[in-house]
Parts: sequence; structure tokens; C-alpha cells
Amino acid sequence: MILAMLLFSQQVTSPATREPSPATESGTPAPSMVAAEIAEQIAAAPKRGTLWPKLLHKPPVSRFFPAASLLAGQEGEAVLRCRLRVTGSLDACTVALSSGVPALDAASLEWVADVRFRPQISNRKPVESDVILPVRWAIEH
Repeated sequence: MILAMLLFSQQVTSPATREPSPATESGTPAPSMVAAEIAEQIAAAPKRGTLWPKLLHKPPVSRFFPAASLLAGQEGEAVLRCRLRVTGSLDACTVALSSGVPALDAASLEWVADVRFRPQISNRKPVESDVILPVRWAIEH
């Protein structure tokens, strides 16, 4: 089992509304865009060996910062464990380490639904893997 670890941090000063990006209504890249990028990278991969997962898209966590937590000055870091599928999407995400604020933990799980990766590629074949994602919720002071 392979684990990859990435750190995402965002400073926010006020609640932000979720505005969709041009890609799709949710702001995530269109599945065909992700699939095309993954296919290109598989074709370019070495015939033997491993390419580790690569982040392709992450939305700003400020779009997901709970307004009540922001107003209350709540900050923290949640650590998520997710299964990275061969399609580049994440599922089976759980909070491996709580931020100490249930609303921030819940927002972390909402945020991760819009994260996209290139999957791990072994011998030119995409394979599933597990990833660990720390998500930092910070208010700029």
C-alpha cells in the first residue's frame, strides 16, 4: 500500500461564497479534461517503474470555510485519509486526525470532493493508492 502526503493551506479574511469555475458547475475540472491529462501522462510514462500521484486540481479551502467557524475565529488542521482511484478522484475519505472543530472536519470532507489527482502509474498502468491530506484552516490576523 502506497501513501502520499500533501499539505494544503489557505489564509482567509472573510467568508467566501462558492463560485463555480468555468470547468464545471462545482468548480472541478470536467471529467474529460482530467481523463485526457491522465491518458497523456500514462502514454509519456516510462515502460517500467512508478510515477507517484500528482495533484492536478485543488480548490481554495476558503470557498469551504464554514461561516460560523470563521466568525468564531476557529482554526485547525484536519488530516484526511482517502482512496485515490485510477480516474484521479478521491473516495472513501475519512478524518484520520480531527482539527478539534467538527465544522472544519466536515468542511474538509466537502473540500476534498473537488480535489483531483493523476493516479499512481506503475508500468504504464494507473493503480489505486491511498493518500493522506492535511487540510489547514487558518484565518489571517
